[in-house]
Amino acid sequence: MAKRYTDKDGMYLEVFEDHSGACHLSWCDDEDGEGSEVGSLCGDPENDALNRALTPMVNNEFITRGDDGTFAFDYIMDAKRALSLANATLNSLADSKPWPQWAIDATAAGWKAPKGWKP
Repeated sequence: MAKRYTDKDGMYLEVFEDHSGACHLSWCDDEDGEGSEVGSLCGDPENDALNRALTPMVNNEFITRGDDGTFAFDYIMDAKRALSLANATLNSLADSKPWPQWAIDATAAGWKAPKGWKP
């Protein structure tokens, strides 16, 4: 799993399960807990990068995108794979070294980068 990304405000991504059993990726912090869901905010570089990285996963019948732009995962493993992809995407963005498209696609399909691998 990719190293957890934490932004300058201490926010990080986590998988949350709602009352219906669907899983979501949400921004959260240690003080306030769950915050906004990934996909619900647009206009800043982090969320725009996440939308670009996670949208190809929607082709899976168990992953859907709501009218509000948020992603819902029927299975926890799909949500964890999306979390790993999201963390890798945000860490790459923070390092200013973009991941090649093949690496983004491979991570979405379940590939794990070898320890120490950098784009």
